Amino acid sequence: VLAGVEREPEALVWSFRNLGSLAAGQLLSADFTEDPPVRDYHALVSNPPYIPDQEWKGLPPEVRLYEPAAALRCGKDPLSPYRHLARWADAALVSGGRMLCELGTAQARRAQGLRKLHPALTWERGVRDLSGRLRVGVWRKE
Repeated sequence: VLAGVEREPEALVWSFRNLGSLAAGQLLSADFTEDPPVRDYHALVSNPPYIPDQEWKGLPPEVRLYEPAAALRCGKDPLSPYRHLARWADAALVSGGRMLCELGTAQARRAQGLRKLHPALTWERGVRDLSGRLRVGVWRKE
């Protein structure tokens, strides 16, 4: 089973629209700082908040003024949402399951930290976008 997690209600509506008729996954309304509502997933896909407070004011106005801040801002520590997700994934994934998360620039600069998010998760690989930037992290649950 593939799960997408969204804590923002408005963003969840768009996630359902984007998923369309694909029946391969399930979208959950959940907060990854709490215990997962379900278990035994094979994959967890997330686009967590990845813009640190110190970068917020430098964003273009069309992003900063019109996108929900809670969906974008990760606070002072760029790895904090990823640590929460790793704990969540440890509880929700089957052994051998994978967690895939979108990464921002601040997280990519902390590659060593990404590799050590949680003792039960092993960094498997990073995926780069067309410009060569690290954009997705993939971890495997042991």
